[in-house]
Amino acid sequence: MTEQVVFQKVNKEDAVNDILDQIIKAIEDGLLHEGDALPTERKMAEQMTVSRPVVREALHSLRLLGIIHSVQGGANYITDDFNQCMITPLTLLFRMNRSTVTQVQQLRSSLEVESASLAAEKCTEEDAAELEWYLKKLDQEENDRERASLDRELHLKIASIADNPMIYQVLCASSVLIENMITDIRALVMQKEKSTKGIDQEHRNLVRAIMSHDTRDARRRMNEHMWTVTGYVRTIEENKRSCGEG
Repeated sequence: MTEQVVFQKVNKEDAVNDILDQIIKAIEDGLLHEGDALPTERKMAEQMTVSRPVVREALHSLRLLGIIHSVQGGANYITDDFNQCMITPLTLLFRMNRSTVTQVQQLRSSLEVESASLAAEKCTEEDAAELEWYLKKLDQEENDRERASLDRELHLKIASIADNPMIYQVLCASSVLIENMITDIRALVMQKEKSTKGIDQEHRNLVRAIMSHDTRDARRRMNEHMWTVTGYVRTIEENKRSCGEG
């Protein structure tokens, strides 16, 4: 509980980093948990013998990292979901490097293949039931936006089954960057093939391999699916580039 958290006097020469280290260590040691409120800025400043602006600067850094969030009135809380912490910094990194959608997709592809293999190792009966539910919903849903959302959720579910927080977080970040991409891909598939049955069948083959705990086939099926998706991404990016040049 936050009442048990007592911060120590900080090194004035590196005060901000020292504050960050103390808060992160409190989380690691179980003194702060997801959703817990931090002590007030005034109380933290008193315990650490620094000014409130210094504490405020450290808290701002934690907000950028997604480790804490603020509510109206100025209270600061530990994030409810540590799995989301890398979204903001990675998004900023991609934007600062002017990464293209194709480059983001290349990163996503490599992680998706590994997550499929790990998911095949660790898939439980409960996980399998959830995967089946997503396939059923995709078959039933006719709205393209809803199907795109289900598509994204299916892939993140596979990543969560893989049980590797780093893979999951980076995939979440890349999904945020290209959150409209799946809808665009489905629109392009419909335009070219008048159907999304090909991609839907790839999903079924992939889920079947994961549920069968066949790691090799899961890698192969995800690789095939990512190859299809990457092809459409490149087409979309080329179309947008042509429109821009025109």
